[in-house]
Amino acid sequence: MDQIEDEEEEILAHGGRLVGSMVGRRKILTTWAVGEAWEVFSRERAEVVKKSACILGLALPIDGRHDSELSVNGVDTTYLVE
Repeated sequence: MDQIEDEEEEILAHGGRLVGSMVGRRKILTTWAVGEAWEVFSRERAEVVKKSACILGLALPIDGRHDSELSVNGVDTTYLVE
């Protein structure tokens, strides 16, 4: 992102104009940066991602066999598990 900003500043310093919307470019850069951060985090901390997905029920089987593993902070699990 710093490289893109440097390139933009250089273009503007030489009297040039940036093509396209600055907001649009920033959205794309932000989306890319978040994606890169998620890629690194999910690779380096895979156990955290997997455990969180299970605790929230995102990675549990749909048949309900493991519903007792649900743990949502502030929610009484008796309402989640029959």
